[in-house]
Amino acid sequence: MGLNQSEESLDQNDTPIRKANNVTVDPLTGGTSNQGEIRRKSSTSRRSVNITSPSSSSRLEPGRNYNIRWTDNCSDNVRLDLYKGNSFQQTISRSTRSDGSHPWRVPTWLSSGNNYRVRIRNVNDSSVSDFSSNFRIETDEVSITSPSSSSRLEPGRNYNIRWTDNCSDNVRLDLYKGNSFQQTISRSTRSDGSHPWRVPTWLSSGKNYRIRIRNVNDSSVSDFSSNFRIESQTTWPPRNVDNLGTYTGRKEERDYVSRGNHDYYRFSVNSPGNLQFALRGLRADANV
Repeated sequence: MGLNQSEESLDQNDTPIRKANNVTVDPLTGGTSNQGEIRRKSSTSRRSVNITSPSSSSRLEPGRNYNIRWTDNCSDNVRLDLYKGNSFQQTISRSTRSDGSHPWRVPTWLSSGNNYRVRIRNVNDSSVSDFSSNFRIETDEVSITSPSSSSRLEPGRNYNIRWTDNCSDNVRLDLYKGNSFQQTISRSTRSDGSHPWRVPTWLSSGKNYRIRIRNVNDSSVSDFSSNFRIESQTTWPPRNVDNLGTYTGRKEERDYVSRGNHDYYRFSVNSPGNLQFALRGLRADANV
């Protein structure tokens, strides 16, 4: 009887392990032969890839550079694509080394949204892929809320300039009258929504003052306030005055109120003398 040779059943890339061994005795010679089946047992894990950045807490700004990061156990190159929800937006890279990182400049044409995702996949096996968590792409914005169109500021007094923004960078504040630059209020201040300002006394009265705010690192992120008024509480000489004429002896005036809730009186005296002035019956505080 002839001897059977061992047969090997091979799984890809692995070490052979004997599955079974049968012994046959030759009745004539008493010899034996081994019939064996050998198979290979897989020793490699299934290929996988996993995006680690951007994550659900990421906020990316158009025009800025970031690194997409991932972990994997592949040697093949990978492809990177951007989605908004389930809608394809762009191919970030058709084929890049699977070395765990790829630089990406976020396109400026992307609209703001919180449902962007990056997909990574093996270029030779599309089943080896992963989607990142949803992340936010958002343009930096800043908006001045005060002063507003109804604001009337007085030289020499203190006010707070207020704004809203989604920036982490510092901001710069400048004062304009129309399109004419007047002064820098602050070259760089924290973007915390408020900045104190004492209105300069040298400013002329006007109703077309504006404040500009801008990101110190990106001048395209800026805003102008509405036009507002800067003027003294009293303008001299006043436009609405009760002319009392020439004073001789004693004279009394009652219930005169000019426009702007101020009382103005004009009089003259025809000879040197003493002047006595009295206010009676006031119903509120008054400046004399």
